[in-house]
Amino acid sequence: MLREFSNKNSLGNSESLNFEKFATHSILANDYHDSFDIESVGTGDCVGVDAVAIAISDILVYSPEAARSLTAGQFEASFSFIQAKTSSSLDLGDYLKFLQTVFVFFTEDLEKQPTELKNAFLIKEHIYSKAAKFRSPPELRLYYVYTGEGDTNKLLDTQISALVTQIRSLPYRFSNVSSRTIGATDLGSLYKESLNRTTKSLMFQRHVALPKLESASAAYLGVSSCLDYIELLKNHEGGINKGLFYDNVRDFLGSENSVNKDIEGTIKNPAQRNLFSVLNNGVTLVARKVVPSGDRFEISGFQVVNGCQTSHVLFNNRNHVTPDMYLTVKLIETDDVDLSSSVIKATNSQSIVLREAFATIKPYHGRLEDFFRAMNEHGHRFFYERRPHQYDDDDAVTRNEVVSAPLLIKSFVSVVLEQPHKVHFYYGQILRDYNSESTTLVFDEDHHPGLYFVSHVIAAKCKEVATRNKCSRLSYHLALLIKKELGINLNTNDKISDGTILALLEKINANFDAAANKALLSLAEVSFEINDHMIPEKTAALLDIFKQRKQQEYRARATGITAGQKPPLVAPTADAPKLADGNYRVKDLTLSVDTVLFKYGPNKFALPHAVKISAGIPAESAQIDIRKGTVVSIQV
Repeated sequence: MLREFSNKNSLGNSESLNFEKFATHSILANDYHDSFDIESVGTGDCVGVDAVAIAISDILVYSPEAARSLTAGQFEASFSFIQAKTSSSLDLGDYLKFLQTVFVFFTEDLEKQPTELKNAFLIKEHIYSKAAKFRSPPELRLYYVYTGEGDTNKLLDTQISALVTQIRSLPYRFSNVSSRTIGATDLGSLYKESLNRTTKSLMFQRHVALPKLESASAAYLGVSSCLDYIELLKNHEGGINKGLFYDNVRDFLGSENSVNKDIEGTIKNPAQRNLFSVLNNGVTLVARKVVPSGDRFEISGFQVVNGCQTSHVLFNNRNHVTPDMYLTVKLIETDDVDLSSSVIKATNSQSIVLREAFATIKPYHGRLEDFFRAMNEHGHRFFYERRPHQYDDDDAVTRNEVVSAPLLIKSFVSVVLEQPHKVHFYYGQILRDYNSESTTLVFDEDHHPGLYFVSHVIAAKCKEVATRNKCSRLSYHLALLIKKELGINLNTNDKISDGTILALLEKINANFDAAANKALLSLAEVSFEINDHMIPEKTAALLDIFKQRKQQEYRARATGITAGQKPPLVAPTADAPKLADGNYRVKDLTLSVDTVLFKYGPNKFALPHAVKISAGIPAESAQIDIRKGTVVSIQV
């Protein structure tokens, strides 16, 4: 499985690093598919902890800014810490180091935190600053993963339990603290679950086969025991399998929602329990494969596309569910994405659903999928994933080649709409920000699919550059700068042909490296503190630097100096390089009695003192260094 995961995700040869990512993916991906980013939860070289995942209302957040947008009202939160070791035996020292790091995270201040955990610490601080809005205190989940099997000995258990108890006893911190040791077998089960490969059985009493449907292999309508249905919903750990609800456009609204209160009231009322199937609208399941055997149905690769509220309320109140309670179930077997989307839209139209919830199942996404496939024939290998797990079982397609709707939104907003500071928010928030009743700025039917494809090609290439240059969090800012450097115009209002898109892709491939080098220079001119990448003013500063750099290039060409050329520092002679009049953002400027030492961009000059310089100081001043970044006006 590790080999499969490594190949699918195009990982390197480091077994330990690959295992860390494999463990992290297996534990988290199923619960947080839409917001899960394996690179963002990883802690790099941090000693003691390999991954930290912080979720607010079941959405992973990677910055305090993202956390703020999800804590406006009441919310729930959770912290998941993961340590993964390739050893076949459990090392007590490593385990205790892991727990100690977690303890320090929740008890010490920012300065005492490892560098790799400081961003997570700031998110944690924001969450607890909003404690008045907790539905309940956050949950803490601790996972220690190794490749062995079997129970730990009593000595290990005693020492581990003592530190876990110490963490659990921290006042007012957690509603629950769970510590779990995961061996090879359990890890394999979690991995299968993350890929939606698990097969569950459902007793489907008093069912009927529906007439043949176009694009559906089979369809059934009937009733199932609520107790059997609850078992269908359980994950490997015995909790509710959140991965079953990715296709349901209406998130669980919580137990305080009026409709959910009514469902809960029916469950808890002995006089109404046996009427549950009559009083409830039931659920709709869409599965890749259904194998009936009498009343028992084996279901594989299934999603609950309608009935999220009913499912959660039943599960949360499972101790009150009795054998005489039944649920109406509609079961459809199909691989057709269009049919699945139609079912989702039809079955979720009875109550209020946010407009953005339907944004990713619009017919337009069929055009995107077709366009991405067509680009494959021209050597641009990407596949648009309209439904979660669509390409999981295709060994010829790697994860780096799969583009989900949330990922495509980020590329489009960064490159086309030129707002990379927005992409670090949850994509549902982005859809709300860019789509209204009167305007649709993302996934508009009039948009040429090539706009999305080109933006993703640039963003995908940028991730590699950003990783190499240790600026991954600025990857989307870099993508915007590279688009600017390439001189590519991506306007949603322009009439664009497929030929235009192909020409743009050729231009990107031919000039990307040179554009990336220039973009990195611009990126280095702006200082980014932690989480500054979410500030719009920083994007504006980058675009300003880009404009100034372009102006410098134009001036350099006008004076005969090739852009990118690095002239040596020379004595002032008649043959010395000359600059045109204008404004320059300098790196260093030293004025001496008879020489001006001037440095901007990669270039250095020694110019005659006859050059007039205005930067708030007199030109005749001697040995004055102007601070890096100062804009000076030079008149030759």
